[in-house]
Amino acid sequence: MKMTQCEKIKKFMEVNGTITQRDAISLGCYRLASRIFDLKKSGINIKTETKRVKNIDGTESYIAIYSLIPEEGDS
Repeated sequence: MKMTQCEKIKKFMEVNGTITQRDAISLGCYRLASRIFDLKKSGINIKTETKRVKNIDGTESYIAIYSLIPEEGDS
């Protein structure tokens, strides 16, 4: 059975801890923020952190790093 982008993203976070847009592209997802919105809307708790990074031309940008928030009782 073929997995949806949301299922792939959730599984990636479960296995790897976090996901960024660069990671999502390797899963075939070019609109990660939209899929994160969909996951949150479906009741999954996701934390968003931002990190400042330096671009190849020396300028700076911010990236989003998403991770699952463990539910109480999960270890």
